[in-house]
Amino acid sequence: MKNTTESRLGWGMSDLSPFSHWEHPFSKAPDTATVNIPAQTPASILPPKNNTFSISRVVNFIDGVYFLVVGILLLRLLFQIQQVCRIIRRCRREKVNGIVYCYHKLDLPVFSFFHYLVMNKGQYSPAEVEQIIAHEQVHILQGHNLDLLLVEVMNALCWINPLFIGFKRTVKLNLEFIADKTVLDSGADPLSYQYSMLRCLQPSQLPLVNLFAASKIKTRIHMMNKKRSPIRNLYKYALALPLLAGSYFIVNPLKARAMPLSNHQEAELPDRQDLKAFEGYYQFELNKNSYIQIRVKGNQLILKQMWDDKEIVFNQQSALEFLDVSKGFPLKFSKNDQGSVIQLVAFNKDHWNKVKTYKEPKYIHLQPGELKSFEGCYQMERPDGTRNYIQIESIPDALILRQGWDGQEVLFSPTSATAFFGRHGTFPLEFTKDNNGNVTQMLAFHQDLWKKMQDPSTAIIKKQIKVGPAQLEALEGEYQMQDGKKISIKAESEGIVLKQLWDNEAIHLVPSSSTEFFSKERGMPLVFKTDKNGAATEFIVGERDHWTKIPM
Repeated sequence: MKNTTESRLGWGMSDLSPFSHWEHPFSKAPDTATVNIPAQTPASILPPKNNTFSISRVVNFIDGVYFLVVGILLLRLLFQIQQVCRIIRRCRREKVNGIVYCYHKLDLPVFSFFHYLVMNKGQYSPAEVEQIIAHEQVHILQGHNLDLLLVEVMNALCWINPLFIGFKRTVKLNLEFIADKTVLDSGADPLSYQYSMLRCLQPSQLPLVNLFAASKIKTRIHMMNKKRSPIRNLYKYALALPLLAGSYFIVNPLKARAMPLSNHQEAELPDRQDLKAFEGYYQFELNKNSYIQIRVKGNQLILKQMWDDKEIVFNQQSALEFLDVSKGFPLKFSKNDQGSVIQLVAFNKDHWNKVKTYKEPKYIHLQPGELKSFEGCYQMERPDGTRNYIQIESIPDALILRQGWDGQEVLFSPTSATAFFGRHGTFPLEFTKDNNGNVTQMLAFHQDLWKKMQDPSTAIIKKQIKVGPAQLEALEGEYQMQDGKKISIKAESEGIVLKQLWDNEAIHLVPSSSTEFFSKERGMPLVFKTDKNGAATEFIVGERDHWTKIPM
């Protein structure tokens, strides 16, 4: 198998394929390091695989629709509140006994809103005004508007439940029952009160207020004329309580018995305390510098990538199998003959061996002059006779390695006078000096040898250039692959932003020519094709993925 350093550089510096960010969270496939550069480096845009039906995507779609409707309903609620406040501000106001009477000359029904009572006195007789005020005072003094506001908020959150519509109507009607009963109990004439309700009947689009003549007039009048049940009738309802209680305990015994698991389930799911056996550090077989940590949190396992501190939550599927449901990311553990966990396999192919200890890289300080001695261009000859190049530059307390084939940049910090480690903790470099202290070569991944070039002018290194705004804007638009996946391109000050429309991940790219771009963080070279007017028609990623521009 070919083990070229350029492929290892691509693997070590970009653990994830740019267009399948969560498909492979903490490693490339084991055979990745053996593939030649055009197909291997993180330059290929690979949309997430959709060969199988994903329940998580359906759930995410439903979640999106739910929260969208919730947002719309809450915005509508705020608009309605603003509408009521606008009406109140236009009124002539008088405050009496804590109630603000708002008088206007508009063709609006009488209503109350918290401590405001809004009405057009010219539309009603003095007797009707007295009954209206008595009714609305009940709403104001008992804070019924707070109930209505709470119901409207709950309706926005529970819109997906059709039963809540009936519940909202019932609450509003019940508040009117309370106000009607209070007015009648105070000595008001029922017949005159009911005629006043009918004469004041007027349509309204204000759901947040208490209306004197609203909420099913016919039902309210029926309730006012209904005879109250005598006290003795309550005993009939009391007799039903023992029957209801007996029915409940027949269906739900006082001492519930757990449903027994099948033999298969008992074998698959161990006691939760056994999850502690999975805790510890694991080392990647293909890169001894890559570690992950497993720890238990409640009934779940937390996987932490030690190179970037990213955490992934896993739920137990069987005795030794776990799954991150949202990303379809499986883990499978194995034990030795003594029953101790010794290894985990990710994605059914990446092997991580459990280790006793993990030591974080310890970085040291080197003087600027010492770091500058490592600067220059390095080359490595591939088995097919072609050469690849990298460039090393120094900054305070670190080196920047730039891959010549795709422009990707990686930061390294010193662990000794000649050894460096990638900031993500998975990529080692070791330099060799001659007797005069001059750097002659660099070893990557403990085995790939890069020789320092005496004449760096012959090295081919992809570098960023300046491109005008008009040229960048000519590349803007949406692009699509044959499988239907879409991305969008937008211009920014120093280059372009590529946004994956299936997961909204954004990737910033800079130009190496007017039609060639790359990501400093990921490599990922893009080559655009343009028409005679300079407008982009398509682009190619990694010499294999073709994206066609969608006509506007």
